[in-house]
Amino acid sequence: MVIQLYTLRSSIRPLQAQVHRYFSSAVTARNSSPAEPPLEEDFFCPAEPPKPQEPQHPTSPQTLPSDLAAHPTPKKLLSDLPATVLNDYYETECPNDAQLAYADKFFAPSRHSPVKLWSASKFRTTPMSAHEPEVCFLGRSNVGKSSLLNALMTGELCYTSKKPGRTREMNAFGIGGTKGGESKIVLLDMPGYGYGGRYDWGKEIMKYLQKRKQLRRIFLLIDGFHGMKPMDRVIIRWLSEYGLPYQIVVPKIDKVLVKQRNQLRSGVSEPGLAACRDLHREFREAAAEIAQEWNGPPPLGETLTACAHVERTPGHYIGISALRWAILKAAGYDANLDAEGNVIKQEKVVAAPMRVQKEGGEGEEEKKNTKKKAGKVSITKVTTGPSKRASQVSPKRR
Repeated sequence: MVIQLYTLRSSIRPLQAQVHRYFSSAVTARNSSPAEPPLEEDFFCPAEPPKPQEPQHPTSPQTLPSDLAAHPTPKKLLSDLPATVLNDYYETECPNDAQLAYADKFFAPSRHSPVKLWSASKFRTTPMSAHEPEVCFLGRSNVGKSSLLNALMTGELCYTSKKPGRTREMNAFGIGGTKGGESKIVLLDMPGYGYGGRYDWGKEIMKYLQKRKQLRRIFLLIDGFHGMKPMDRVIIRWLSEYGLPYQIVVPKIDKVLVKQRNQLRSGVSEPGLAACRDLHREFREAAAEIAQEWNGPPPLGETLTACAHVERTPGHYIGISALRWAILKAAGYDANLDAEGNVIKQEKVVAAPMRVQKEGGEGEEEKKNTKKKAGKVSITKVTTGPSKRASQVSPKRR
């Protein structure tokens, strides 16, 4: 009876309590179960029996290791591939080169951008008077949030560490600021959930995601090498249930393409690109299934990839330009471009009449004559009366 009551209580446990639990490492340390429980499919789907191997015909050719070495898989350099070849745009339009160049220019560092704005450990200490659009980066501990933000801002503003749980506060960074003006977009680095996280962090993060009016989009980072974990599924379920706009980003995509990072210098093979496409399909179907189960909105119609340590071309890391463009779209700064991706130049209204006056000489002469006439009139007004005669007398006669 006690076991039945315990299972009943665990089945009706609120979803928000489960989310808070995933931010805490102390709970998983006390339990005897592993830190990351296996999927429910593993309990109900038995393993398939091994298929019997068919005997090979003695005359059938056999592929030897020497044949594989003689015909290696052709590779393509990253610089020869399109900038968005590793992304999945299944509902939205793929950005062109002009739009990506505009996003890079928007994020270009200057004296007033990027800049750290504030840090808060609790939601009530966040500045409520701010009006800039905000986007936040959420993910498991040590998934690569801080490294990705440093690549986006082209600086070392976020503290990075191999040990999970180093980010302990909500850190806000401003982009696109000018002298004497406010930043145009605010990027937030959130503490990670899972191993190394804390219960209090998850509680404050959930408050921010629910109540922050300036929030425009949540970029959910999921590790592509380990796949979608049960913790990630619970976060997606929570975001879908509350109707929060989120987008999936796969950092450290180099681990999916090759086994070692140095192998990308020679290029990417077709099996690596196929593995990336399979990963996109897996994440898209899993997120759509969770959203359909809880009658919530699915993620936005594009899955992005990035790598903050491998350059596609000199000075441009994998997927950073496309992620910058997604941030501009979320904040509403993509309206300065036309349909072809060209920047719309706004002509100055004040400069047009000045050019007409400089080109025509008659306008300048009339302007000078009016000034002279105005000066004479003012002098006669001042020198009227007895003071006029005194002004006309020479200083010698006086």
